[in-house]
Amino acid sequence: MVGFVGCVGAMGIRYMHRKPLDGNWLGYVHYVIDGKMVKDETPGEYLIRLNKDGSYAENSNSTSGTWSQNGDVVTLQPKRFANLTPEEHRRKGIESKGKVSKTMERLLEQRMKPMKVTYNAVTDRLVIKETNLEYQFVRME
Repeated sequence: MVGFVGCVGAMGIRYMHRKPLDGNWLGYVHYVIDGKMVKDETPGEYLIRLNKDGSYAENSNSTSGTWSQNGDVVTLQPKRFANLTPEEHRRKGIESKGKVSKTMERLLEQRMKPMKVTYNAVTDRLVIKETNLEYQFVRME
């Protein structure tokens, strides 16, 4: 009983004394296998850098923009994808093909949507959930 109370107390203290979210976060893909989340290192590592000034950068598709936090939800609002703004992507498409392809427009629309990330204060992780997988990021110190 004493151990349980101590564990709950420690979790409560950690929850109340959260670290700021700015910094580097290292992540991997996790799949649901037999009801458990299993890390898959095959696709490689993902890195998100949350800066104190509200900007962010991530390496999986070279996206950058601004981030904000509301409770345990972090919103990443992209401004650049593959190191270019949407206007730069369109200009590049027009220069090479005379017009912007429908595929590029759909890709830009998809990649420029805000992304919701959940912060788990107990495990000190950022989690991006998708249909059958999730990305879990741990703080790099």
